[in-house]
Amino acid sequence: MYFKYINRIELNTTELCNLKCSFCPRGHGYPNQNKHMSVATARTIREQLDDVEYKRYVSITGRGEPTLTKKFDEILDVMLSGAEYKTYMYTNGYKLDQFEQYIPLFWKIYVDVYSTSVDEYNEITDKYQQYDNVQVMHKPDTGEGYHEYNQKTSGRFSNRGGYMEGKAGGHNNPCAFVFNKLFINWNGDYNLCCDDWHEQIVMSNISEQTIYQYVEENETLAKYRHSHLTGGRCNLDVCRGCTRDYFLADNIYNKLKQHERYN
Repeated sequence: MYFKYINRIELNTTELCNLKCSFCPRGHGYPNQNKHMSVATARTIREQLDDVEYKRYVSITGRGEPTLTKKFDEILDVMLSGAEYKTYMYTNGYKLDQFEQYIPLFWKIYVDVYSTSVDEYNEITDKYQQYDNVQVMHKPDTGEGYHEYNQKTSGRFSNRGGYMEGKAGGHNNPCAFVFNKLFINWNGDYNLCCDDWHEQIVMSNISEQTIYQYVEENETLAKYRHSHLTGGRCNLDVCRGCTRDYFLADNIYNKLKQHERYN
């Protein structure tokens, strides 16, 4: 019932990043950690996705800079080769050229330019212009860089589940992330949400429940879904303070509400 709504599966392949951006928890005390997804973990994820013939989207992004992952080339061999799902990645691009042979195998690669330099933006754009699937983002054509832009538009980003300072509040609307997105940590743990940087609630592990079993059978996840569907988001510690406004579409909300009512 629920697995058909899973549209994105995000993999956190490393806890390292080479930047500390003002709009990210790493700019607010979140530590760099030398933790990386193993090739064996990636292989288990791939096998479980193939077993259920998953054909939607896989994001290799997570909480760190993915191109800093140890044995990243081997992980890409596992995740990209012959995949029926569409794989995309967000990267700051500083190490992307080391994995250029893999670029054509991605559905999309989004290169975020965290710089006030138009010349640097143009240099990166020119470097990857031969690839139709590479999109270089956030051109600082006004001289205003990514950091300044996000300071000015303070409501633009989620408070990452309570980690970021100065972003309190939230709302009681059901969040779509609980229903259509999975977050798998570097060690195979299922975390509640990609925005849950602070608590990093462990729901299960790929060695305990397959991806399909987790979505359909995990009791803790079911309780979170139920709370979101029945107006109880405000009662969930990690969800009530989150400013994420990625709301569940009305047609899906109504179908899931009806399912909850009769089960």
